[in-house]
Amino acid sequence: MMDKYYFYQSYYDALKGLKPTVRYAIRDAIDRYMFEDIEPVFKDTLSNSIWMLLLPTLRKSKIYFANGKLKSKSEANPKQTESKSDANVGICSSKEKEKDKDKGEKERDKEKSATASSPSRFHKPTVDEVRTYIQESGYHVNPNDFVNFYSSKGWLVGKSPMKDWKAAVRTWESKEKNENPAKFAEEKPRKPVPEVTQCPECGSYDLGKTLDRVMCRSCGSVYDYNHAKGKWEKS
Repeated sequence: MMDKYYFYQSYYDALKGLKPTVRYAIRDAIDRYMFEDIEPVFKDTLSNSIWMLLLPTLRKSKIYFANGKLKSKSEANPKQTESKSDANVGICSSKEKEKDKDKGEKERDKEKSATASSPSRFHKPTVDEVRTYIQESGYHVNPNDFVNFYSSKGWLVGKSPMKDWKAAVRTWESKEKNENPAKFAEEKPRKPVPEVTQCPECGSYDLGKTLDRVMCRSCGSVYDYNHAKGKWEKS
C-alpha cells in the first residue's frame, strides 16, 4: 500500500474555488483512493467531472510508487543530499516569503480595484425625500405614486436595479409632459401672496392668518386675497 503521494498545486487551485462541502468530499476521496484503493462514486455532476480530471494523474502516482519512483532524492541518497538540503533551506524559505508577499500585494490590488469600480449602493428614498426633491425642482410628479410604483417593482427599472431615483423622477416628469401637454400649458405660476401684519381697518396687529385669508381678532374684519386682482380685499 502507498504511504504517501504528491498533492500538486494544480489540485489545490482546482479545488479552492469550490464550496467547502464539495472541496472536502473530493479531498477525502483522493485520500481514500490513494491509501485504500477505493474509487468513489459521486452523485453530483460537478464532483464527478473534477474527479475524472484528477484520476489519470492519481493513477500515474500509483504506478510511480509501485516502481519505486516516488522516493525523494534525500531518501534515495541521504548522505549525499543532506548538505544540499541544509543549504537550500534558507533559499526556499526566502523564496516562499517573497511569493507570499507578492500574492498578498496582488490580492490587495484586486480588492482596491474592485472597490473603486463598484457602483455606490442604491438608497431607497422615502416619500418625504421624493416630495422635497419634487418641490425643490418644481416638478408635478405625485411622490406617493412614485414610491408605491417602484416599491411594488422592487425598485427595478425594467429588469435592472435602479441606480438613481432622482433620474427616475425626472423621467416621470418628462413622460407626464409628453402624455398631457395641455395640463402643463394651462398652468400659470401664482404670484406670491403679500404679507399682512396690520389690520387696515383698526390698525391692530393681532391677526389670524391662513394661506389666502386674514382675520383681525380685534375688530373681526376678514380680508381675502383676490388672485385675479392680486391684492387683499375686505370680505
